[in-house]
Amino acid sequence: MKIAVSGCAGVGKSTLAGALAAALGVPLIPEQYDPLFDQPGKFMRSVGSVLVPDFQSILSNKRSQEIRYGDFVTDRCPIDLFHLWMMRGLGRLEDKTADFHDACRDYVQDYDLVVIPPWNGIEFRQIDHSHDLRYRTTNKWIQLHNHASITGYACLWISFARLELLPMPLRSIDERVAHVLRRLGVETE
Repeated sequence: MKIAVSGCAGVGKSTLAGALAAALGVPLIPEQYDPLFDQPGKFMRSVGSVLVPDFQSILSNKRSQEIRYGDFVTDRCPIDLFHLWMMRGLGRLEDKTADFHDACRDYVQDYDLVVIPPWNGIEFRQIDHSHDLRYRTTNKWIQLHNHASITGYACLWISFARLELLPMPLRSIDERVAHVLRRLGVETE
């Protein structure tokens, strides 16, 4: 089973991905976007092709790890990465964007299920990066914009048979995991 959990910061992706991996007994593949954020100032100030190799490397590295495991749950996927590409203004590089779009869109076809938790379904918490908002903003309206973009790409790229938009009433991690396991046809105790 190849499962991706996607969506904006703060919707509970990492928590859900970890809980699903544990419930299914498969490896959890972490986000791996740190190279985009761990270069002081580069990500936020850079425009143009200086970021393209970083995005391509992340996509390639994630793909290699997923191929190595076979069955897995992954925290974030190419949908999130393409959204980030567009948010950084790389869409101005039309040929490179077309290639990266196609690579991301084709890549997500390999997932058995892409799960997107609802926006504003849990209380948004700033991770302990409050001194440095490179990782996420607590502005829920910016996050709504990000989540709508990611959800839109998912709806454009993936058949609804392989896409699970979690309903809002599912707030607890246990409810979310149980819902996804039912969707997968996995029996729970």
